[in-house]
Amino acid sequence: MAMPEGSKRIQTVSGIVLLIVVVMLIGVYYLWLVAREDEPVMNTTLVQVPQREAADTGAEAEAAGQATLYSSLEHGFGVEYPVGWDIETLQTGDGDSSISTVRFSGGDETVDIIITDQGMEGIIANSISIDAESEIAVSGQRARLLEGGNMKDGSPLNMVLLVNGDTLYAITGLGDSFNSIVEHFSLQ
Repeated sequence: MAMPEGSKRIQTVSGIVLLIVVVMLIGVYYLWLVAREDEPVMNTTLVQVPQREAADTGAEAEAAGQATLYSSLEHGFGVEYPVGWDIETLQTGDGDSSISTVRFSGGDETVDIIITDQGMEGIIANSISIDAESEIAVSGQRARLLEGGNMKDGSPLNMVLLVNGDTLYAITGLGDSFNSIVEHFSLQ
């Protein structure tokens, strides 16, 4: 039995209206997510990590190429970072969508180590516009080096993605300090 012509038209119009509403809701959700990126992150703490005994302090140690060791049993990694740099830990979300960040900063340089569930790899990788991608070794394991720009502001940014079990480590930054932190990153 065929539908009357008027019923088909009503169904078509209803479908189009529903599609428009869904697209608008997705757009509002996207704008909400973008606006949240500018909000301060909750649970921010400044961590003072003791320096190695052999390390000098201040500019002398930095000039001598000495580093301080940071170790996180909770996140299963350790890394050397420049003496005199600050460390900040950030936590967002919970469960599988939880993202922890350890931020190393000194002067005008910042290197972030992002720790999350390996299922978030695509989302994390999409935060950078990729100009080049290569495979490198980090802590004796295969990792991806992404070179490109920050999707938020277009500034240059590199990212190393390392998966260990169910955990994704994403190291972001630029320059010699970024390269040094990647080189001295170790899984525990």
